[in-house]
Amino acid sequence: MKDLGLRNIRLFLAFTYTCFLAGFFFLPNAVDLFKFYVAAVFIPGILTIARPARLASKNKVWIATITYLGYMLSTSFWSSPFAIGTFWDDAQLAAYIAAFPLISISVDQVKQHYLDSILKLICIGAGIAAIASIPYWYQQHPFPNSRLIGIGIIENPNPSSFVYGTFAILSYYYAWQSSNFASRLVFIVCTATLLVFVILTQSSTGIIATHLSLLLLTVLLPRNKQVAAGILIILGTLIMSYLLASPLRLSQLTTISFLERTHIWKHALDLILTSPLIGQGYQTEFLVRTPNSTAVYTSAHNTFIATLRDGGLIGLGLQLLLLATAVKTSLAEHIDRKNPLYLVLLVFGSICMLTATDRLITRPRELWVIFWLPLAMLIARQASESQHLETVDIKQTSSVK
Repeated sequence: MKDLGLRNIRLFLAFTYTCFLAGFFFLPNAVDLFKFYVAAVFIPGILTIARPARLASKNKVWIATITYLGYMLSTSFWSSPFAIGTFWDDAQLAAYIAAFPLISISVDQVKQHYLDSILKLICIGAGIAAIASIPYWYQQHPFPNSRLIGIGIIENPNPSSFVYGTFAILSYYYAWQSSNFASRLVFIVCTATLLVFVILTQSSTGIIATHLSLLLLTVLLPRNKQVAAGILIILGTLIMSYLLASPLRLSQLTTISFLERTHIWKHALDLILTSPLIGQGYQTEFLVRTPNSTAVYTSAHNTFIATLRDGGLIGLGLQLLLLATAVKTSLAEHIDRKNPLYLVLLVFGSICMLTATDRLITRPRELWVIFWLPLAMLIARQASESQHLETVDIKQTSSVK
């Protein structure tokens, strides 16, 4: 009876988990999506994570995640100024993030590879959102000069390209893993649609990260390399044709934004030099005005620089340790099981974080998709394999007896 109740909670959790990820594309308000996660995913998820927590307790990626989150929260105490209310809010956000991989394990335990089934469904949903976004946006904005922003909670072209680009990579992977022709065709169409969306955002980082990741995935996939390479060549040609169609387009994408970011990074570096070891603290406000502009930036536009600013060399070291541990684990997954997906998603997220994003402990925005989701997927896969090995050991022990 107890097991039946736990299974029912997991089935409900799988539904709400799916809704949460779909909400990035279909829910217009980020605050509402955050509230939904807390009420419908986090709280019921807590009831199911006893076994996932045990499975994750020896997982190096999970341990590195908790260590990083714990240290960055601790830097709040030497922030100027420090507010206990803000610390409590940040601690809750960190708890929600820390629970996300454990909840992902719970969802994956509904049945084998259930998390993949959910992500396949979200890929189709993302493709539908992209198809809806393009005409909806250009009915109200000039084509092609305006930068596309998709429907959903993301309200800026750059993060919009990152979120939709993530699911372009997932769609591409599932296309070449599908044995059914109709299923493969659906995911190929989703991939092409999502890639067109990314191009129309005119995000240089998004375009480069998505295309490089698809190219890397093509190289690492164990089959269908010739067909996939042909598709990538065609798509790459279309991307370059688009960039070169206007003599100013390529220079705009690589020069103007880079100059703005250089000024922001210089200001962040000045702060870093004042406290290089332990950083300024997580609550310290960051404001930058760029020359000849009234714009005020509160983001470092680079997650690694933001971590160095807030947590110093210790914080950056822990972030790099987390990333290195995840890369090593995903490499082992690829070598042992010919599954390059996690490695490619980590590469994609790292490229995106070089020119955008700020603090990793945030409400549900692009970092949840481009960084925490791949880590949660990787931890869930490792937990699934550990559980399988435990089951095999129990059966072997029983047969010996």
